[in-house]
Amino acid sequence: MPPAPRPNPPLLAAALTLALALLAGCGTTPNRPPAQPAPNAAQSTEEAAFARAAGLPAAEATDALTRGEAFCRGEEPGTPPTLDTLIEQAHDPVYATAVTRLCPKHLPLLHQAKGGFTEGTHRVGKGGSDITPGQYRTTHRNLHGCSWHRWTPSGRTIDKATTTTAPQGVTLTIAPTDGGLTTENCGNWIRTQ
Repeated sequence: MPPAPRPNPPLLAAALTLALALLAGCGTTPNRPPAQPAPNAAQSTEEAAFARAAGLPAAEATDALTRGEAFCRGEEPGTPPTLDTLIEQAHDPVYATAVTRLCPKHLPLLHQAKGGFTEGTHRVGKGGSDITPGQYRTTHRNLHGCSWHRWTPSGRTIDKATTTTAPQGVTLTIAPTDGGLTTENCGNWIRTQ
C-alpha cells in the first residue's frame, strides 16, 4: 500500500481561513453602513412632549422626564422645589418645565424666581445681561456679613457695604446706569420691583 500524502500546512491554513470567513458571511454580502438604532418605541408621548417643552432633543426625553419627576418629589437636587432651587437651577430647562407641566402648584415660586440671581458678579443692563435694573432683596433673612459692590460700566464704585447683621435681609436698588454688581455671603436675590 502506498504511503498517504502529507498535508500541505500553508495550503490547509488558507483553505480553513476561507471556509471560516464564508461561514461568518465575510465577503458574501455587499458593504453596508451599520444599521441605525430603531427609535425608542418605549418612549412615551409624555416623555417626548416634556423634552419638546424643555427644548431638549428627543434622545434626552426619558432622562429629562425622570429628573423632572424627581425634582417635583423633592429628590433632585435634594429638596422640593423652592425659590432658591429655582433661582440656582435657572440655567437648566428641566426644572422650569417640571414645575410648569408636572407640579404646577409651585408656579408662584417659578414666577418669583424669574429675574432672580445667585450671589457672585453680574453685569447690569438689558437683553443678554445677567440682571436688569430694579429693586432686589435677598431670599433669606438674618444675614451676617453680606457684602455688595455696585459699580459703573467703567468700573468706578457707586456703592459698597458689608452688613454685620441684617435680620430682615438686604434690599438693593440697581439703577439703569449701573454697570455691574458683586455680592458675597448674601445668598440669592429676587426682584421686588
